Amino acid sequence: MQSKHITLSCLALILVVGFGCSKGKELKKSLVHQLREKGLHPAAHPEEFAAAAIQKMEETGITFTQQVEAVQKGDWIDECDDKLKDKRFEIAKYLDDNYALVRAFYNEASATTGNGTEVKYIQIGKLRSRVTAPNNSDDQWVTELSTNWQDMHEHYLQIKDIKFTSDSPLKEKKYLVSLYKDFLAIIVDDEGRATDGINYYLTHDDLPKIKSAAEKVEACITNNCERPEFTTDDLEFILSVRFYRRHWQRYLSTNDRTRLTKLLNELTWDFGRYEVRTNKSVTLENLKYTLPLFLKPELVEGKDLLAKVIEDIWKNEKGEHLKVDYFDQHPDIFSVFVDNVPGRSYVMFKAKEVHLLQDVKDRSIAHEIGHVLGFRDQYYTLWDQDKCLYSIESNAADIMAISSGRVLPYHWEALKQTYAK
Repeated sequence: MQSKHITLSCLALILVVGFGCSKGKELKKSLVHQLREKGLHPAAHPEEFAAAAIQKMEETGITFTQQVEAVQKGDWIDECDDKLKDKRFEIAKYLDDNYALVRAFYNEASATTGNGTEVKYIQIGKLRSRVTAPNNSDDQWVTELSTNWQDMHEHYLQIKDIKFTSDSPLKEKKYLVSLYKDFLAIIVDDEGRATDGINYYLTHDDLPKIKSAAEKVEACITNNCERPEFTTDDLEFILSVRFYRRHWQRYLSTNDRTRLTKLLNELTWDFGRYEVRTNKSVTLENLKYTLPLFLKPELVEGKDLLAKVIEDIWKNEKGEHLKVDYFDQHPDIFSVFVDNVPGRSYVMFKAKEVHLLQDVKDRSIAHEIGHVLGFRDQYYTLWDQDKCLYSIESNAADIMAISSGRVLPYHWEALKQTYAK
């Protein structure tokens, strides 16, 4: 079995270099691994990862069927993947056959609200920003079922016999685009889980458990002890997470100490999913956080309006606020691009890049700036192997969970802890 962190697949080769596999040709790293090397993790920042994956698809012309093939060949598949195999391929073939229509319908279907109401835009250079209002959700975590193959297949059965044309009603066009978006949303999770072994078993409150277990394992490795001094809670947590349990049980059965190191590596990696990263270009003076950005030419004309959109959202009644400044390109300063491809806006933190869709909500821009400030996406993808379903744990009041959310008090406290000198 291949390494969890380096999956070699035909999908990877197509996505990375733009052509298929042939016998004897050296295989490249998977899409998941390639994007992780650029600072993206499908569990830690699913929106960014999904958007980057979509852009790769657009650049290389990979088919939906090839994506499913890669998942089904993954080293980390389980019984669910065998059960869902036929549904996946059926939907993928349908989307391949209708992709030209999906691409043609995408912008039109996205230009209205769910009830058909026209959306208000502001023009920011070559970017159209949709004006939105914050939601009134309570500041609390909830868990809801995510997109799943069973429901997606029912959706497919309802529309598969419709003869779509450019003159089809907008409602029908939205059905097709919705299927496309749902497929992309779930196939990224499937590839992360099945081909790269991403840990979809952690919740928002698992950080103290990870920290406690990691400290015990690290102390044992350092002191060359026989067993980490796990508490009952530590051990229960280790056994509840598939990837931790695998290393622990193999250590117990073989006394192979490399398994302890691998367990510590897993815990350390997952610990990073909860931390606020530091952007070296951000400065704090009194209550003002200054964020320098470099704009690509397509945004320069709208620079003042872009700054206003960001600054109007990133402020509070205590006077804490974000100030956007523009500078020449520099290795420590994030560059802002406009992308004209289906998908979502996203940030590549290590590459120092902000990619905004040509048609983007104003609060989505503020969400991406949250990533530039160092915040992770505040939702967690969970995989239920018994029910073959993903669920999402999130806080709808949090702008880092959903773009209609708000900048909350904890954001300002985290910024202070990260940037106060």
